[in-house]
Formats: sequence, C-alpha cells, structure tokens
Amino acid sequence: MVRFVPKGKSFLINFALYLFGNKFGSTITVKDGRIFYIKAISPIKRSLFFLKDYEKHETQIIQKLIKPGDYVLDIGANFGWYTTLMSNLVGDQGKVFAFELVPDIFTELKENIYLNHSNNVIAENMGIGQSEGEVKYFYSREWSTGNLKPAMLLGGGL
Repeated sequence: MVRFVPKGKSFLINFALYLFGNKFGSTITVKDGRIFYIKAISPIKRSLFFLKDYEKHETQIIQKLIKPGDYVLDIGANFGWYTTLMSNLVGDQGKVFAFELVPDIFTELKENIYLNHSNNVIAENMGIGQSEGEVKYFYSREWSTGNLKPAMLLGGGL
C-alpha cells in the first residue's frame, strides 16, 4: 500500500517503523525473484523491504556491464544485493568474490548467498585495501553498515 501513496511516502514509512519497530527477522522476495533475509529494516534496506527493489539505476548499470563467464569483485558487499545479482549474471562459468568487513553484516551476506543458491560466490569476512594489516572500522547498527571513517556514519552520511 505504501508504494501507491504519491507524496509523503518517506513520512509514512518512518511512521510505520516508529509504530511497529524495525525488527523483522524474516525473508522477502524481490521483484526479480531473489530472496533476502532482513534482520532489521535499516534505512539502507527500506526500499528493499517496502518496494521490493534497491538502487534501481545502479542495478541497471551492473546488468549491462556483467556478462556470463565474468569474474567480478563485490568489495563492501553488505547484505548481498549486488553479490547475488552478479552471481546470476556471471552464471556457472563465472565467479563472484564478495568481501564484507563487518561480522554482523557478513553473517547476513552469507545467508543471502545461501538463500539464492549462489554457488559461484566466494565470500570473505575481510576488507580490501592497498596494504595488509588490521584496521579500525566503525559500525552503525541503525544503518546496518560499516565504514573506516566515522563521519560517514553520522546522520546516515552514506
């Protein structure tokens, strides 16, 4: 019902989350048939949950670029939207290498890889950078995202 409201959609979504909370802990099926486990309806996952879609324009670009048999990287894979999308696009002859630094988010990524039978994905709970070593990262439970710069997490500055 929310998607048919012409104006004030964000207000209605925020109001619904205020009334009912953001905990979900179940799966949804999106428009293209993929399945995603959503632990909590964070701001990053609102369009995924309410509209069954996510980053429409970026998704269209990926769909044009990735071809069967490609080997691709998803660095900062988060919950796996692009990981599972690229898995479908590269097919059995291709590979997807997904990297997610934050352990809580990595757990959700692994679940979504499993739910979508993405057997051509290699997922690693690590970050990718120009040098080897340990880093301090910042994690926002509210936004379900991590970053190396705390300013990027304040007020959803993503």
